[in-house]
Amino acid sequence: MPQARSGSVDPLVRLRRRIALASGLLLVLTAVGTLGYHLIEGMTWVDALYMTVITLSTVGFEEVKPLSPAGELFTVFLILAGVGTAGYLISRIGQLLLEEEVFSLLRYRRKEREVRKMKDHFIICGYGRTGRMVAQRLRKLGARVVVVDQDPDALLVADEDGFPFVHGDATEEEVLERAGIHSARGVAALLESDAQNLYLVLTARGLDPAVKIYAKVVEEKAKKKFLQAGANWVIPLYETSAHRIAMEMFSPSFVEILDVVSSGQEVFLRVDEFKLSPESPIVGHTLASANVRQRAGAMVIGVVREGQLLFNPDPHMPLQAGDTLWVMGSPEHIERFRTLFVEAG
Repeated sequence: MPQARSGSVDPLVRLRRRIALASGLLLVLTAVGTLGYHLIEGMTWVDALYMTVITLSTVGFEEVKPLSPAGELFTVFLILAGVGTAGYLISRIGQLLLEEEVFSLLRYRRKEREVRKMKDHFIICGYGRTGRMVAQRLRKLGARVVVVDQDPDALLVADEDGFPFVHGDATEEEVLERAGIHSARGVAALLESDAQNLYLVLTARGLDPAVKIYAKVVEEKAKKKFLQAGANWVIPLYETSAHRIAMEMFSPSFVEILDVVSSGQEVFLRVDEFKLSPESPIVGHTLASANVRQRAGAMVIGVVREGQLLFNPDPHMPLQAGDTLWVMGSPEHIERFRTLFVEAG
């Protein structure tokens, strides 16, 4: 199976180049043969082309006229060169059609065509246990997901799970661009090691200063480095597990509520965020005067203004361009809020 390597040419491109080279050589031999028969045997151009074609193809048709010794030697040269070139060309075409590696590459290319059409999606880098769980949760919440991994086995699982994917090393700029980072809503760094995830954060932030980056860390001491590298949120893996256990022990009812909110069951909520542009219809209004709850059915649970989170905001506070609203509700309520108060302008 194919493995992505920086600076290398993938096997599909190499095969195409070899086929083009062999095809070009056959054309050159045809031209040389036609010219040779014309000069050596004095044949017309049409007869010389006919002799060249039947010689290179070895079909055994009758010669246009008896050949001189020089013409016979020239024919031997054409037969040897033509058979070798044709055999090479046929073998390359057979490899292109039958080789498992090429089938995999064609499947990868087909999946990447799906990715090019996507916008406002999440890029999951690393489809291990954590990446798979995150991708499935996001899909239940109605989000679009693209998986990036260089392990063919992981991509096979992603394909079976129904996710579009990109094959390659997520720490490389070209791979993230193929995953649509410039139109993505967020990138999750869920690779195996902190070093890989840190390099991924640096690469993603360098490509797109505005994209949201979520990073998993194993070592708590590495959290500061991730924030400095440009991650918006850093999730210590074991700390999160410990926090979940403690909450389960201390307040199991609260944890059950959280599970319902995020599980994708029939009754569930979703929290989304929207940054207000100057054209947003709600700018200059208050939550109360715009009747947000009554009109959209969603609830604004927080406003981020100049980097500060205002939780449970005052309903009479005028909203400003640049504010980021945290909105909670069902997927239908969230989309209604987007239509009425974000996109209508």
